[in-house]
Amino acid sequence: MTADAALSHHAALDARLVAAVRPIRMLEAVSWPAQAQESFLAAWRVGHLSMPRIAYPRFDFHEVRRELDAVHRAADPDHPLGHYLQQTSESWRIATRLLDVLGSHRVTAY
Repeated sequence: MTADAALSHHAALDARLVAAVRPIRMLEAVSWPAQAQESFLAAWRVGHLSMPRIAYPRFDFHEVRRELDAVHRAADPDHPLGHYLQQTSESWRIATRLLDVLGSHRVTAY
């Protein structure tokens, strides 16, 4: 594959990756509601630790992971951009797994 072809190939994969992860809002998903944050911090300041019960949203990122896996397979691991795309797709795959188990003890595995 020529350098231009490799660049075009990986740029197209990058666009697919960006489109696949666009709906993921990691910080928004894991953040506590403002009231829970305020109550927790107020109690903590006076020495009382009490974890709030947060109802985290439920996600299904099965299709996102399918696209991330496709990008990972199509990227050339011997090309710097391909290697980067493989690492990035793996990071996003892990993030989707974490979001799948929010609110459970399994979140620490990710």
